[in-house]
Amino acid sequence: MILIVTVLKFGAAGLSFGWVIQKLKFQNGYSTLLFAINYALSGWFIANDLNLLWLDAAILLPLVIYHLERLFTQKKWWRYSLILAATIISNYYIGYMIALFVCLYFIWRLTWTNQIQSRWLTIRHFIMGSLVAGGLSAWLILPTFYQLRLGKAQYQSTWHNGFDNNPLHLLFKLIPGSFNFDQMQQGVANIFVSSLILITALLFFISHRFSKSVKLGALCLLSILILATTWAPLTLVFHGMQYPVWYPYRFSFMISFFLIWLGAMAWKKQSPYPIKRCLFYCLAMLVSFFMLGNKIKPLTILITLVF
Repeated sequence: MILIVTVLKFGAAGLSFGWVIQKLKFQNGYSTLLFAINYALSGWFIANDLNLLWLDAAILLPLVIYHLERLFTQKKWWRYSLILAATIISNYYIGYMIALFVCLYFIWRLTWTNQIQSRWLTIRHFIMGSLVAGGLSAWLILPTFYQLRLGKAQYQSTWHNGFDNNPLHLLFKLIPGSFNFDQMQQGVANIFVSSLILITALLFFISHRFSKSVKLGALCLLSILILATTWAPLTLVFHGMQYPVWYPYRFSFMISFFLIWLGAMAWKKQSPYPIKRCLFYCLAMLVSFFMLGNKIKPLTILITLVF
């Protein structure tokens, strides 16, 4: 029964992501399955398949973003409020991390429009919807916070401005088979996505369909998420001001989600792309993998599997 529940939750994650990118007309047909499967089988899901209670919020994340996108078009915030409340109720811990990501995503999304009146209306709806979502989930959050204050929350982690790990080691997490159980206690964030996603995400930044401000905003958002997996202050903020016990960087599925999201936005089966620039980025990625692979010899063979 545990296996059945696990498979169903993985399938639900892929279904929610696929449904959203199809509703937003990012992809259609077989390509929808490619991106949906990549989300459901990304590194975080595989590494946390034993934590079934964490998967519910990850399933709802695409739906939260979908209804957040609707704020910019339909000006109705109650659906966004309900789905965000459901996400927090499903797991307040992962829901808190998703709420941080939603705020960052919303700020990035605001750069897409230049209409001041429409922008302020959307901001007002976002604030109202978020506050209502917090109110709907308060019956769970407030008692839980009170109990945490009596126990675990009394012990605060020590703040420092250093890095908890080498940021370059994150590149190894993009290699197939890079996860191992030795890193479940203290390791690097699990951000694995397939080579297809890495290439299509790169297409987002070289495509002429998106403005420079949109690309810069996406790069800043991605950089904040990645920095939060290495830089101690941001790590503590995303983990509720405390280092987790085992399973570090529990929000890393949002990095995979955003990479897949950008790839789904950018890849059009009939759109031309500058071939020379694509080859340059792919070659740069290949060289960087091999340079790092020389430092950790057991992973050198795995690097060749990426391409």
